[in-house]
Amino acid sequence: MNVIAGGPVEVRPYLAIKTCYKDMKTSLLLRWLFMAGAVFLGLIALMSCEHDELWRAKKDLKASRRRWEQMKRAKGDSYVYRTRFASFAPRGSNTEIRVEKGRVTSRSFYVIDFIKKDTTHVYTESAAELGTHKEGDLPLTIDELYDRCARDFLAVDPKQNDISFETDTTGLLSICGYMPKGYVDGDLTGVHIAWIRWEK
Repeated sequence: MNVIAGGPVEVRPYLAIKTCYKDMKTSLLLRWLFMAGAVFLGLIALMSCEHDELWRAKKDLKASRRRWEQMKRAKGDSYVYRTRFASFAPRGSNTEIRVEKGRVTSRSFYVIDFIKKDTTHVYTESAAELGTHKEGDLPLTIDELYDRCARDFLAVDPKQNDISFETDTTGLLSICGYMPKGYVDGDLTGVHIAWIRWEK
């Protein structure tokens, strides 16, 4: 017991320890709540980014499709386009597809050796032979590629996949596809159009 002016005062150490312990519990609780809140907000931000990425790709796809329809009305429905496939391997390929009045009339396939800088013609299919070879991109019109982009490539779960959509300098479809998140050396599932050439 201590004595101060005004009379004796009893000191109770356990009260101080109890108060300190209570303060520590409160501090730990607040810290845990803060960390949980930060994680929750981070998850919301991540989900928002993934949603925005897919929303932006679909919006750009619609704008590009409108641009395609405008150019088709102005230039006609006959053209040749080339798709490109490349990976981390030293080989790639090109597929050239000819469309006349809205119908695919031929498909050609080429293999590229990036080391030798050499391109080898593998086959050319006529209208009657379309789809008889396994190699190469599908013999589709640009309209069908736009449909496939929306139906197959931009319909995947953005939480599990990175979405890619790009247009060329004229606003037409260039890249549409996806890749599983975390795949550094993976190949894009989708289509990559190298160029489109209008035919008279």
